[in-house]
Amino acid sequence: MWKKMVLALLMAALLAGGVFAQNFSLSAGGGISFAPTFSEAKHDGKNFDAYKKSGFDLGINVFFDATYAEVNIGLLLGSQKRADDDKIFNTTTLLLGLVGKYPFSLNNKFVLFPFVGIDYSINLSARLDGAEIEDNDYFKKADEFNALSILFGVGADFRLTYALYLRAEAGYGIVLNTRAQDDNVSDDSKLVYFNGKIPIKLALGYRFR
Repeated sequence: MWKKMVLALLMAALLAGGVFAQNFSLSAGGGISFAPTFSEAKHDGKNFDAYKKSGFDLGINVFFDATYAEVNIGLLLGSQKRADDDKIFNTTTLLLGLVGKYPFSLNNKFVLFPFVGIDYSINLSARLDGAEIEDNDYFKKADEFNALSILFGVGADFRLTYALYLRAEAGYGIVLNTRAQDDNVSDDSKLVYFNGKIPIKLALGYRFR
């Protein structure tokens, strides 16, 4: 429930900022995105390697921009490996994101913008060593891996023409527990997860106004 409250409050704040913004431009674009990912756990204050994972996501991203807010839609292919297992865990994920940003011009071609926001990963499929995952004691079904992330970072636009520009973004994502992780915590109250990612995006944008 509290995850939904964070999502609703942030969306309300971003929408309010867009309503009161006096000058804004509209643009859209697309490109590639990638992100190193990691997850580890502590049990009773000590490292718990049985749940330590590292991975990498790669895919495409489309964005819609209104100066002080940016909406992202991405499709990512991910690969993860647990520290105590040689098996490869592969995912296909739909990513929906919303960030608030504050752009300021360094010159007539270069714009820098810090941002903060959220994204939500919707897991479309999950495979272990090429086989689709079924519900069992070791892994849960794909929808158990949906996750909400809190994002912050910085981006930059480089103007090519009046309408075209290049965009680069780099950030850090605090990934909240998935349902599968929450189930594990419910079974063992001494278990605590730490999840994160470092999303990077490169895109070509087109300014409408």
